[in-house]
Amino acid sequence: MFGIGFWELVLILVIALVALGPEKLPGFAKSLGKGMRELRDAANGVRRAIEDETEDLTSELDDLRQTSARKDKNAKDSGIREDRDETHENSEEEKEKGKGH
Repeated sequence: MFGIGFWELVLILVIALVALGPEKLPGFAKSLGKGMRELRDAANGVRRAIEDETEDLTSELDDLRQTSARKDKNAKDSGIREDRDETHENSEEEKEKGKGH
């Protein structure tokens, strides 16, 4: 879990047994386990909150990309229509000039 091997864990337990004594060691282990569980639960809560926010932001970003793509397409289509209308107007003007000669 913390990169601690078996023998390192045994050494830590022996030191804890000597330091705390056999009467206090079970209570200390229980408190330590409870603290580790609370820390893990808090970390999981933070992780879930970050994932939820990331999903929300990703969804909003996808919506913005789709909206932008639609606007770009509409602008392009509008530009094509304007070009076509301008070309048509120029063609009409050329016809009128041709009739005048």
